[in-house]
Amino acid sequence: MKKKGLNQKHSPVLPPKELFKNWHAFAAVVVTGFLVYFQTLRFGYTYWDDTALILDNYGFIGHLSNILNAFNQEVFAALHSPSTYYRPLMTISLMLDAQLGGKLPLVYHCTNLFLHLSASCLLFVLLTKLKYKRETALMAALVFVAHPVLTQTVAWIPGRNDSLLAVFVLAAFINLIAYYETKRTRYYFAHLVFFSLALFTKESSLSLVLAASLYLHAVAGEKLFFKQEKYLAYGWLGTGLAWFLLRKHALVNPLHVPLTETLRSFAENLPAVIQFAGKTILPFNLAVMPTMRDTSFLYGGLSILIAGVLLFVSKNKRTSFVLFGGAWFLLFLLPSLLRPYPEMNADFCEHRLYLPLVGVIILFLETDAAKFTTDSNRRLFSSGLLLTAVFGALAFSHSKNFRDRLSFVQNAVKNSPSLYTAHTNLGTLYLDNGEIEKAHQEYLKAVELNPRDALALSNLGATYRSKNMFKEAEPYYKKSLALYPGNHLAHHGLALIYAGTGRFEEAKEEYLKAIELAPLAPKTHNNLGQLYMGKEMYKEAEPEFIRELEVNPDFDIATFNLGLLYFKTGKLKDAEACFKELLRLNPGYTGGYYLLENIYSKQGDLKQAAYYAGLLRAFKSPDKTNKR
Repeated sequence: MKKKGLNQKHSPVLPPKELFKNWHAFAAVVVTGFLVYFQTLRFGYTYWDDTALILDNYGFIGHLSNILNAFNQEVFAALHSPSTYYRPLMTISLMLDAQLGGKLPLVYHCTNLFLHLSASCLLFVLLTKLKYKRETALMAALVFVAHPVLTQTVAWIPGRNDSLLAVFVLAAFINLIAYYETKRTRYYFAHLVFFSLALFTKESSLSLVLAASLYLHAVAGEKLFFKQEKYLAYGWLGTGLAWFLLRKHALVNPLHVPLTETLRSFAENLPAVIQFAGKTILPFNLAVMPTMRDTSFLYGGLSILIAGVLLFVSKNKRTSFVLFGGAWFLLFLLPSLLRPYPEMNADFCEHRLYLPLVGVIILFLETDAAKFTTDSNRRLFSSGLLLTAVFGALAFSHSKNFRDRLSFVQNAVKNSPSLYTAHTNLGTLYLDNGEIEKAHQEYLKAVELNPRDALALSNLGATYRSKNMFKEAEPYYKKSLALYPGNHLAHHGLALIYAGTGRFEEAKEEYLKAIELAPLAPKTHNNLGQLYMGKEMYKEAEPEFIRELEVNPDFDIATFNLGLLYFKTGKLKDAEACFKELLRLNPGYTGGYYLLENIYSKQGDLKQAAYYAGLLRAFKSPDKTNKR
C-alpha cells in the first residue's frame, strides 16, 4: 500500500521513488544547484586574488605548454612573494579555462559551478556508500548544493580550490570504501590516483589519511594494521613522498616562520572553529572576507548547543558515525587555521568549510530529527525541501556580493572593518578610478590597523606621488621596501620619484630592481626606456621599448615612444610603422598624426603629409573635440 501511495499521479509534495534511483537523483541536485547559482555565470572579477591567479599570471596560464611547469611553481607566482601555497592542479584548472575563454570570466565561473555540482553529486554517492537510504542521501546532497556557506566557493573564482579538492577527496573516499568492501585492486589504484590529485590540489588533503583510518577502524570495525590497511599505507606513503619532494623542489623561496610563531597563531585562531560551526547550521552572518574579531560567536554557540541537544536526545544514533562525522569536520577544517603569515590578522573565508561541511551533514543524519524529516511520509519529507529552498534563497542573495570588484570590497569593508587588507583593496579601487583622496583615506585606515602593511604603505606613496608631492611620497615607498624588499611596485614608484626629480642613477637602479623582481610587470620597461631616452641613450632605450611591447603589445604609449626613438635616430621607415600601429591602437593619439606628417614631409611625399596634417586639424578642431 505504501508503494502504491508513493506512485499516485497527484502527489503534490513527494515525487515517486523513481526520483531516488539512477540519474534522477543527480538531475535533482544539478537542477537545484543551477537554479541557485546560474547568475554567477554573469559575474566578473573581484580583483582579490583572482587577478593574481588569472590576469597577472596570464602570460603563464595562457599557454598550455606550461602545464608541466605548474608543478614547479607556487600558485601565486605572479606576486613574486615568498612561496607558500603549492596548488598545481588549481593552476592547471585555470590554464584549461584560459584555453577556452581567454581572460573572459565566464568560462572560469562555469568551471566553478561545474565543480560544485560534481562535488554535490559525489556527496550523494558517498552517503549511499555509507549505507544511508537513497532518500536521505539525496536530501543531504540537495541541502549541500544549496547551502549558503558554500557560496564563496562557487561565486568567487579562487574559491574553486576547495570544490576541486572536494571532488578528488570524495572520489578517493568512495573508491576506498569500494576497495574495502570488494578487495578489488582497481578500486585501490583509483583511490590512490584521486588521493594524489587531492594532494596536488591542497595540502589539507593529507587529512584524508586520518579520516580513512578512522572509517576503517571506528565505522567498519577493523583491527589495526589489517592486510588491506597495510597496502593502503604503502600507497599513501609513496604518493605523499612524491608530493613532498615535488613541492620542496617547486617552493624555491619558501616562507620561513618559526614553529613557535606558527603554534601561537594556530592557538589564537582556534576559537574560530566555533564561528565556522555556527555558519554550517545558522548561516546568517556571512561575509566575503570574515574575521574572527568582526564575526559574532552567538550563532556558533547556538549551533553547537542545537547539535548537542539533537544528538543527546537521539535514541537511534550510531556513536561510530557521530565520531566519524565530527572528526571529518575537524580534520579538514583545522589545517586552515595554520596561517602562513602569523603577523597578519587572519581572514576565515567560508570556502574553507566546503569539505568540513560533509562531516556536519553526517552528524546531522545521525540524529532522530534527520531520520524524521527524511521519512517516506510526504509531509515530513517536505521539511527537507523547505530547508533547501531557504538555504538556496540565502545563497542566491549572498552570491551577489561576488559579482564585481566594487560589490566584493564594499562587503569586505562593511562586514570586516578590522581587516586592513579590505581597506587596502578599497583604496586601490579608488586609486584606479582616479579618486585619490578617497584612496588616501582608506590606505591611512589600513596602515592604522597594521603599520606593517607594505602594500598600503607603497600605495600611500602612490597617492602622494600622483599629486606631485614627491618629498612626502618617498618615505612611504622606503618603509614598504624595508618591510618587503620584493615589492616591485614600490621600486617602480620610487624610480618614478627619482626620475621626476632628476636623480638619474637612482631611478635607473630602482627600475632595474623592479624589472628583476617582475620582468612581466606592465609599464616598467617603458618607463626605463623613457629615462634612457631623456638622456639621449637611444641604444639602451630601444630594447626596453621593444621588451615592453612584447609583454604588453597594445600599450600605445610604448608604441609612440619606440616610434619617436626611431624618428630621432633617422629610422623613418621603422618610425612610420610604429606610428601607424599607434593610430590603429588609439586613433585619438594626435602625436601620431603630427609625426607621420613630419616623416612624409622629410621623405618628400607631400600628399601623404597633407593627409595626416588634415587629420590632425580635424582632431584638434573644437567641433571634433566637443563630439569626442
